[in-house]
Amino acid sequence: AMNLNYLSLLDADALKQVIANFDRHAIHHPQMARLSQQKLDAIERLETTPVDRLFTGIPVRGLASTLSIHPEPFVCEGEMYLLGAVLSHFLSLYASVNSFHMLTVVNTESQESWKWAERTGQHP
Repeated sequence: AMNLNYLSLLDADALKQVIANFDRHAIHHPQMARLSQQKLDAIERLETTPVDRLFTGIPVRGLASTLSIHPEPFVCEGEMYLLGAVLSHFLSLYASVNSFHMLTVVNTESQESWKWAERTGQHP
């Protein structure tokens, strides 16, 4: 079992490595491995800052991350959106239960962005 440190996931290179580790198709399919690597290489930056929000009147500190992705290796923007949706859920799994994480994904070519709502942490 992997013991992932939440804060280490908030570094672009570390996040790319974790995603690559979960890519089981790449082990047996070289073409899939190349496509996956191209998409990982499209992740340009991951910037994270602390933020405070009120949840039912109680102030809670969490983290807001902005993931900047170049669209070239993606078939369509829907693929970029899907990656963001999965990562939004994944990162919340490692945030502490007394915290939250919110993700924004930015298309570095068009500057279009998608923002997911705050997800409360799931990690004890």
